Amino acid sequence: MGFFNQISEIISNLFGFVQPVYLIVYLVVVGAVIALAVTKKISYNLASTVAVLPLGVYLLVFMVMGVKVPIDQQTEIDNVEKKIIAKLTLIRDIQEELAKQKGMYAGKSEELINFFKNGKIPIVEKKEKDLGNDSVIVKIDTLQIISTKERILNRLKEDKAKAKTQIQISHIDRMIKFANDIENIAVIPSNGGKQLKFEWFADTIRKGGVLVPVFEVKDAAPINPKRGGEFDPAKRVPIKDRIEALEQKKKTLVDNMLYVKNERKKILDDDAKAIRKRMRALEEADKKSSAEYQELVEKFKKYQTRLAPWDEKMTDYQTIMKDVEDKLTILKEKPLKVGSKDEPSTAGNWQ
Repeated sequence: MGFFNQISEIISNLFGFVQPVYLIVYLVVVGAVIALAVTKKISYNLASTVAVLPLGVYLLVFMVMGVKVPIDQQTEIDNVEKKIIAKLTLIRDIQEELAKQKGMYAGKSEELINFFKNGKIPIVEKKEKDLGNDSVIVKIDTLQIISTKERILNRLKEDKAKAKTQIQISHIDRMIKFANDIENIAVIPSNGGKQLKFEWFADTIRKGGVLVPVFEVKDAAPINPKRGGEFDPAKRVPIKDRIEALEQKKKTLVDNMLYVKNERKKILDDDAKAIRKRMRALEEADKKSSAEYQELVEKFKKYQTRLAPWDEKMTDYQTIMKDVEDKLTILKEKPLKVGSKDEPSTAGNWQ
């Protein structure tokens, strides 16, 4: 049965994306040329060429597509992630300016947008005068007050002028483009028309006995499978929903494993426990070949027979649990983000 399943899978992979009508036409043509060859109206060489040539072309296309599709997908993933990184970097820059002015970060995208559009930033000049005896007078003069938008865009233009590579220039160009479309700063790029938005968090945490502001903005629907995402936008959903579903699955698995554990306890009565205890003692003493140990093994077989299906269930649940926990780790740690809920950091988690 396993062999036929493998053959079925191979056929499905080879012909799964062929429109049924094309396959029918091909089979009709092959049947016709075979019939003509049998009746000697055409040569067998011509018949074999007509039958095999389309199949050869198809296999060639299939192999090319097998290489091209993954490359195209990776290119699309890279392009989308560059846009996301540009947006997150811009959000970080605006958040830092907001924190300088108000001592806090924007807890919602609307607050950030309002500060970018309507916020004012003083441009100051600091002068120090040394009076001697370790005394210094600091004088701060406000030279002008400019809008947040002007401040951010001026800095980006300065950074672009200093950029040394095309990669840096392209990154800054994307940031400028998103700055000029600030109303959509929270919308994750390229989600097939879905208005999916970044996860947004801002609060204060206690560090070293002091309350400090923190923020975190995260890609809520990654395109990259390596980040727990989904390439097909039609299947892409917020990772928050997926995490909730996996947490519920984990809870169900814990309940199932507890049930199995309790069922095993019912089988392992006092006699069984005594046998296992003695067997472990002999194992530690390296006496597994002794007559006593072999006798205990025979006595324990009746328990093993009853335990076997529960042990199998437990193994299955543990395998599924590991898969669930691995997926949860990826979904919680790998999506692109800037800032941190747990640390006063404004760094991004990309290279």
